[in-house]
Amino acid sequence: LSTCIEDIREKTNKKIVIRPHPLSPMRETDLFFKTVTELYMEGVKNIEVSDSSIKSLKEDLNGAYCSVTFTSGSAVDSVMAGIPTIATDPGNFAWDISTNFCDEINSIKLEEPNVVNQWLSNLAYHQWSTDEIKNGTAWKHIWEVAFHELRHRKAQDILKAEKGKKK
Repeated sequence: LSTCIEDIREKTNKKIVIRPHPLSPMRETDLFFKTVTELYMEGVKNIEVSDSSIKSLKEDLNGAYCSVTFTSGSAVDSVMAGIPTIATDPGNFAWDISTNFCDEINSIKLEEPNVVNQWLSNLAYHQWSTDEIKNGTAWKHIWEVAFHELRHRKAQDILKAEKGKKK
């Protein structure tokens, strides 16, 4: 969280609204607030915390320049709302149609509607019926996707290493 915010702050002074996951376990919530407190104490400007028990995700996304997520399903909501997304983990549903590094905040990609529609169709395809789970259809597909994901992660590690060399 703090590294991403630091990367963003190096590139822009735009307001950052931090929204903790509403179902985070208490230990993660405590760590979250400790990190946010440290950011405030370090003098990081123009950040606020949104209370998800009071404000909906839709309200937080309304008028947003972009959203930044790790592996949150809220990336889907963001893309569907037409808000560019920075998906920082390859496990994020929106990884393939999003910008992936916080320091690229000023050059965020926003896919064309036909690409987003195909992506949504692909997401819907990954919903399985009880019969498909019982007869192994879902497992066969998941197995194939898992191998693709491992190859994808290796490629991302290589990209990150190359990006580190440029700095």
